[in-house]
Amino acid sequence: VVVVGDGAKVYDKLAKIAPVRIVMPDGAPLRPEDLVVKAAALDLAGDRIVARTDSFVVYLQGNAFGYQRGTLEKTATGWKYAEDAVLGPIIQQHTEVTFSADFSPVAVTQSGKTQGQETKIDVRYAGGRAEGSATTPSPTGPKTVQVDAEVAPGTIDDNMLSALLPGFRWSARAKYTVQVFQSGKGSAIPVTLAVDGEEVADVPAGKIPSWKVTMTGGEQAVTFWVEKAAPYRVVKMGPAGVPIEMRLAK
Repeated sequence: VVVVGDGAKVYDKLAKIAPVRIVMPDGAPLRPEDLVVKAAALDLAGDRIVARTDSFVVYLQGNAFGYQRGTLEKTATGWKYAEDAVLGPIIQQHTEVTFSADFSPVAVTQSGKTQGQETKIDVRYAGGRAEGSATTPSPTGPKTVQVDAEVAPGTIDDNMLSALLPGFRWSARAKYTVQVFQSGKGSAIPVTLAVDGEEVADVPAGKIPSWKVTMTGGEQAVTFWVEKAAPYRVVKMGPAGVPIEMRLAK
């Protein structure tokens, strides 16, 4: 497995030994130059990023199975996003991520349990690097990794994405590639967010005209439905191939 950033160094060594094929976790091909961390400003409509609390009902095979609640609040230096998620007996999780006024990540902490395994993330961003540790579930029990990786300007922490989606300038042909740092793994990947069409999302909060946005590049594709008009909220989301959806309650 070769990751963006420090992965370029690994690739160079492997390429001297034998031919190397590079792919994303979802199977999408990568070029060697894609392994180099690229600096790119994150261009968002700042007036669409506003303090709010959004509550979602989690549905499994059409039945209510839990909830997710996210609160974005302004701070003296930028923003803080706090999220609580409960998916039946499978996941209980609390996450807090802070980021600056220009949407650069500052810190992320996360604690909880996944299928009975304790999870914890504590990562700080400074000087173009991410440092800290992450304990995540694995088939053999909790696995802890030390995080120390290069982070290019314009990169966001993966826990920031839900809070920032309203700030993208969505349209019928909108497509964005964003560097996302996976703080639970200690590596950065490029993900693509592309509008697949528009739908009226039928959620507990109402029937809301939305852009249907698909994210690819991670372990599996995820679809978000983003409200077309102000306040541009995410009103529904769910991973591809899994009968789980989160629908806006209020």
